[in-house]
Amino acid sequence: MGIDKPPPEVNASVNKFYQPVLVSHKYLDNRTVKECFRYYDINNEVKDIQYKSRFVTDNELQNVEYKYLTSKISSDVDNFKIGDQLSKSDILKFSCVDGRSRVEMRRYCVEILKRMNHSPHIRITTQDISAHCKHYRVN
Repeated sequence: MGIDKPPPEVNASVNKFYQPVLVSHKYLDNRTVKECFRYYDINNEVKDIQYKSRFVTDNELQNVEYKYLTSKISSDVDNFKIGDQLSKSDILKFSCVDGRSRVEMRRYCVEILKRMNHSPHIRITTQDISAHCKHYRVN
């Protein structure tokens, strides 16, 4: 009756049949990112490489700022001498500095306490930070 047509050939240049894999991304400025994608076929052979630029989302900016802040806190705490005779007031003096937010001060305190391995049991609350900041006139 009717002649069956063979299935159409898949064009190798059409990327919709291949899965993209993000190889690298580079921040060009604080609102643009350039990404490199490789497209692989079923046999894991690279068929195409594309570079795309896009705008950075607010979540990505917050993530980058958080990673920068945690690395900065970690490097600052590395320079802080953690000894056996460390008291709560010593930790609060180091953590509560002008220009830091209360959350940042809390993160400094937590990082120092983690490094101490709870050798002397010190507990620092947000109320302690607030009282110490009021005493030393930190905004």
